[in-house]
Amino acid sequence: MNLDYKKAYTIYENINWCFKSDLIGSFVTPHLDDKFYPQFNHLLTIEFKRLFPRRKIYNLQLLPKDVVDDIKDIFIKRALAYSDKRFKQVKLLRNILDTIANTTVIEQTCDMYMVKSSQASTYRSQGWGSNKYAMGAIRQDYDYLKELGYNTEIRKFPEWNDPKCDSYRYELWVNLENWQYDCIKRRRKFDLLRWAIGCWKSGVNPRVYNPFLDNKTFDMSLELSRPQQKAH
Repeated sequence: MNLDYKKAYTIYENINWCFKSDLIGSFVTPHLDDKFYPQFNHLLTIEFKRLFPRRKIYNLQLLPKDVVDDIKDIFIKRALAYSDKRFKQVKLLRNILDTIANTTVIEQTCDMYMVKSSQASTYRSQGWGSNKYAMGAIRQDYDYLKELGYNTEIRKFPEWNDPKCDSYRYELWVNLENWQYDCIKRRRKFDLLRWAIGCWKSGVNPRVYNPFLDNKTFDMSLELSRPQQKAH
């Protein structure tokens, strides 16, 4: 497959979905619902007509559970086969992007683009610290891009149109298009320890973002984030 980074990234973003689907009851995507629900409801309607030929108003809730389950089984198999194919394509494209990231030429743009955002409501469990954690979610990318010499800004907006709103959304803006930003991030391989140290240095606890952070990395990152005392 001969793809430049921008084209591969565009395809990747279009199929890189992984969300919960009501239809198949597992973490896949609403895309599957959009694709299969019309067919699913069509078959349910056919069964409704067969079982209740005299009813003019279709109430699919009246269908027996075993009938619905039999039809759902058909579409679960179809949806899983479809998603499995998509996941393989996502994995292939991810590998392609990782491979060509280092050889892709990045030219800075004149325009600024919003490439990442975070909102305080996501971290409301942190109480008064929710804004700090929203900012912390994009702070390391900001520092890295700034270090590389790009024009980088963090813009702050109230989450709601209310003069009393004290919950903010933070947006990372840079003079790069989204595909260029993605490419630069891939060049810097993710390092869990480095990331955790960066969290502490930004004044945030990495376990808020990653509750499953292992104890060794947690303890080591905390220790390494502390200012080192100079030997006398």
